[in-house]
Amino acid sequence: MSGIDLIFYLGLGILILLAFQYAQRFDRVMKFDWRTWTAVTISILLVALGVAWAYISFLEYENRAAWTGLIIFGGLGIVFAFLARTLAHAK
Repeated sequence: MSGIDLIFYLGLGILILLAFQYAQRFDRVMKFDWRTWTAVTISILLVALGVAWAYISFLEYENRAAWTGLIIFGGLGIVFAFLARTLAHAK
């Protein structure tokens, strides 16, 4: 693992941490239930997986795999984010 890879994964971990802290700030106001938290967690992890997948695939010069992974995992993450938003506002 090179230095740039380490910096990328450290930055991705920090972004995941910030996303969960942002969700906790909304939780104080809206009082999420377990279904909303599950959708938020899956959403954050899927978007992070899509970004990591794309990064690794671009490094290996697999452009089609990179875009496909980003669209599939990132798209599913966005779908779960909208689901979490709907569940949070359903109360």
